[in-house]
Amino acid sequence: MNRKEARKIIAEFKDYQRIGMRLRDFATWHSNRNLIDGSDDKTQFMKLVQEMGELSDNLCKGKDIRDDVGDMLVVLTNICIRNNVSFISCLDAAWEDIKDRRGIMYNGVFVKSTDPSYETCRKEVFTLAGMLYKPETDEGEGEDE
Repeated sequence: MNRKEARKIIAEFKDYQRIGMRLRDFATWHSNRNLIDGSDDKTQFMKLVQEMGELSDNLCKGKDIRDDVGDMLVVLTNICIRNNVSFISCLDAAWEDIKDRRGIMYNGVFVKSTDPSYETCRKEVFTLAGMLYKPETDEGEGEDE
């Protein structure tokens, strides 16, 4: 999938407007069940790991993953609330961390542009995909975007 296709799919998710409402629902659900004051970060982290295991299992089995991803977001919401951190600020922090990161997925591993093997990996990926390879410049992608 290229960037244009990925952006089109994301742009079609009209449900994103409902995320804030659902996060409020999660917060209320946690509060009504004493999962904020009656739990702790360690317990919630262990719950997150459990949910991650369920996601892994269903990915491996080719099953529907929506409930698993949703359950992980429920637990992450709890962790955000108990640490007085907004969910969106976490998304913003992650975006700031990755937005300028350059690299390429090669044999199931993300190879950063700072890795000495990066250009070799990039050339092979482009060649296998039938794309014209151009070495990257310091400004970014070698290929026209």
